[in-house]
Amino acid sequence: MPKNSLSNYFYYVNKNLYMNRVIIVASLVMYPFITMYSMYYSKHLWTNVFFLILFLFYYYAAPWVKTSVYFRDFWLAAFILIEFKNGFWYLGLVVLILSKLLLFLKKMIRINNAVQVDNPVNHRLAIIQGGNIGVLNHHRKNHQQKYAMDFVVVGKYGNRACGLAPKSLSKYLSFGKEILSPVNGKVVYVESRHSDNPIGVMDFKLPSGNVIVIQDAEEFQYVFAHLQENSIHYLPGDNVKKGQVIGRIGNSGFSSEPHLHFHIQKQHKDKRVYGIPFYIKNKCLIRNDLIESGAKTT
Repeated sequence: MPKNSLSNYFYYVNKNLYMNRVIIVASLVMYPFITMYSMYYSKHLWTNVFFLILFLFYYYAAPWVKTSVYFRDFWLAAFILIEFKNGFWYLGLVVLILSKLLLFLKKMIRINNAVQVDNPVNHRLAIIQGGNIGVLNHHRKNHQQKYAMDFVVVGKYGNRACGLAPKSLSKYLSFGKEILSPVNGKVVYVESRHSDNPIGVMDFKLPSGNVIVIQDAEEFQYVFAHLQENSIHYLPGDNVKKGQVIGRIGNSGFSSEPHLHFHIQKQHKDKRVYGIPFYIKNKCLIRNDLIESGAKTT
């Protein structure tokens, strides 16, 4: 498989790097405090309605795993309490119902012919990029990776690391975790000798970093990117069985901290490579969803 076929979208994301960082800062630091402060002292209905709409957007779109995936529920509780304090108790009920109703409806979404896979790491995972709209998943603008997801391992408190932004790779729960093959298949592409980046540094020349691609009997290709240096002990042409260790999560390529990029693709008759939708244990997953070890999803 040519390098370019794995690199097109990673290059595209580079152009949006600084905007993504601005969104993260605004979402997790500035927005909650400014919003809650403004609401606390506001007595105007439409001001509170405006913040309700804004809150629901950030409830789903903000990358909460940067602090904790449970942190958004703290702000949900704060929002409801402030609305009751302001006398707009019905707005508090609306945001509570909508926040949970949308999560329920999301679980009912079904895509025809989606591939079913198990948890590829068998640890508790949080989705940092995933969903069918661009605001939740920056892969959507690339036809090859439009259904891709990025995962990080999280602890029992929803944290991805020991600290908010540690400088050591070993402080990130994802780093070095084993990746399991979701299928029986044949290895068709491997890169494994690229160094893991220091935290906050990305390799723009080798976007996918260390990568392994496995093709099954139906010619679906399962792509795992940003793996740990020298953690892949397979060569193109080797056969792998479902559940075998195929590598470890790293921080190579276009990656600023340890995570796993995963997508499924297939070459069609027109010779173009298209992304294939997939479910993990029959669940439609989006940003901030959790996948428990053993593939239970929440």
